[in-house]
Amino acid sequence: MTPDRGWGVRSRDTIKEGEYIGEYVGLLKKDLLSDASGGDYVHGLGERLQGIRVAVDAELQGNYTRFINHSCVPNIFVAKVAYETTIPGLLHLCLFALRDIYPYEEIL
Repeated sequence: MTPDRGWGVRSRDTIKEGEYIGEYVGLLKKDLLSDASGGDYVHGLGERLQGIRVAVDAELQGNYTRFINHSCVPNIFVAKVAYETTIPGLLHLCLFALRDIYPYEEIL
């Protein structure tokens, strides 16, 4: 537990710059830009699927990536990646190391 930010994510091993960390996954939902009830685990795709803006909501269904805290000085970046999927046009939010991340350093 990170005292000032709650849960966080750390690795026991060094993560090299550019290394894949994981995919931010959850339920797809309409991305209502003015919806204040979005919550801490909603990440907009900034894209449209069949004309509808969508977001990934990991609050109830997700993986370890939903516990990565936000930072103004991040050590990871999000890339929208297209690969074979059952939903045509869906982009995946993949996380990669911006620089080397050392053992037990928080992933931000």
